Amino acid sequence: VSTQNANKHFCTDSMGREDNKMVCEYIKNNIGKTIRENKEDNGTLIGLPYPYTVPCADGMFQEMYYWDTYFTNVGLCLIRAYERAKNNVDNMIYLVERFGYMPNGNRTYYLNRSQPPFLSFMVRDIYEHYKDKEWLGKAYDALETEYSFWMTRRMTETGLNQYGGTLIKDEAKQHADRYRCRTGLEMKDTDDMELYRHYISFCESGWDINPRWDFESYNYIQPELNSLLYGLEKNMEYF
Repeated sequence: VSTQNANKHFCTDSMGREDNKMVCEYIKNNIGKTIRENKEDNGTLIGLPYPYTVPCADGMFQEMYYWDTYFTNVGLCLIRAYERAKNNVDNMIYLVERFGYMPNGNRTYYLNRSQPPFLSFMVRDIYEHYKDKEWLGKAYDALETEYSFWMTRRMTETGLNQYGGTLIKDEAKQHADRYRCRTGLEMKDTDDMELYRHYISFCESGWDINPRWDFESYNYIQPELNSLLYGLEKNMEYF
């Protein structure tokens, strides 16, 4: 996916699409409400070097998430807010350098999982705009680190990858009970650790919680994950 061609047709008067124009104006006038800046670690919140975008103007979700931010960045590029989009990418590069992978979000309680690996697509969008090869070199190093994470810590015997997570035994019952509650299924005969494994796999997939994989995410190999990793490989080839 690239925003370059979309930019030629979206948010322009030439298309004569008043609805697109209204959407763009609304985003431009309100996107500032979702910008946060927090350079130092503070409690569970992990500090980031640049201002970043959060999903909600107020209330819940006041941190930067992984795959959510990809779609936000597409929108930012469409309204030509490239500096803000680049800030989001630079923050992700920082997190990969710090932790060895891109966490679900910049909270300490998200360090037990990642999310769908869209970073290479985000890097490509920024590079296609700025054409900064020195910046791309640093980004490429981070992508190599992320690629290694998925190839070593999320690989199966089939040679394909799946969503997983880091399991902490003492947290098994807590997350198993949460999983039972969110699915509406009792699952009394299912081991807590097994449910915990499915729960954290769903969380890493970003699809938490739904019956896509019969509520047994860890028993499946997800095609979109492997497609994204193929896209990561092709983007690295291009870079």
